[in-house]
Amino acid sequence: MEVMLEITPPSKRASQQQLASAVNRLATLVKSSGCVDSINIPEITEENHHGQPLYRNIDTREYGILLRKATGKRIIVNRISVYMSSEPTLEAWLDETAAKYGIHDIVLVGGNSPLRKYLGPTVTRANELASKRQGLNIGNICIPDRANELERILGKTKSGCKFFTTQILLESEPACKLLEAYASECKKRNLKPAAFYLSFAPVASMLDIELFKWFGVAFPPETETRLLKSQDLGKESVLISNEVFSEILRFANEHSLGVPLHLNVEAIMMQNLHLAEEMLNTIKPK
Repeated sequence: MEVMLEITPPSKRASQQQLASAVNRLATLVKSSGCVDSINIPEITEENHHGQPLYRNIDTREYGILLRKATGKRIIVNRISVYMSSEPTLEAWLDETAAKYGIHDIVLVGGNSPLRKYLGPTVTRANELASKRQGLNIGNICIPDRANELERILGKTKSGCKFFTTQILLESEPACKLLEAYASECKKRNLKPAAFYLSFAPVASMLDIELFKWFGVAFPPETETRLLKSQDLGKESVLISNEVFSEILRFANEHSLGVPLHLNVEAIMMQNLHLAEEMLNTIKPK
């Protein structure tokens, strides 16, 4: 089982000193945890009412080079395919990412709104374009409680997706149901199941809870109550994540799903990095 660490790229306004500090802190975490296999860097954007992106953070590939040099770990970068102006533009980006940056693991992501018509290729089409290039390992996003998610991930698997990173998980049932249905349908359709990186992130304050909800994370009321009633919200969130991760693994083993499962710990905010480290040490595969 692999362990992925997902970290947010710094702001474009970050000074060289701030950038170096962030890289050093992450390198220290990776070394001290002793279990991280890869670092996943999401593409952070804001979208206006026309569906056009605003990039406030540095290029994921540039940050990836710095982190690879500091940690020696495999780098995974995300790209929102629908924001590309055309298929050739995406293809040029894919080629540059592999040739110039030496990054071959890419998560292709869709837009914020399913109702908006974007200029760029859909995730499924982007998968097809990327799969024509040798040596690329293509991933997508999975949101277990999203409507029609089973058909979405089956279509993405068929179009070339080799792994999924899930939305942050705070309960096990939606993920278990989806994985069971996915495993069954893959057998029926003679598809090789993609791997799933089950994602967890520490919660340190009510502000974090509100941020998670804004990201679209399914936040069960009983989980929120448990967190807010705890003496240490951060440590309680680590315990909850450990419970959910263990429940999903136990379910997968009991039902012999045959779907590769891995761990993804998200360090969304640098101030919660110590909790991300605690999470890695607590729920990392034994």
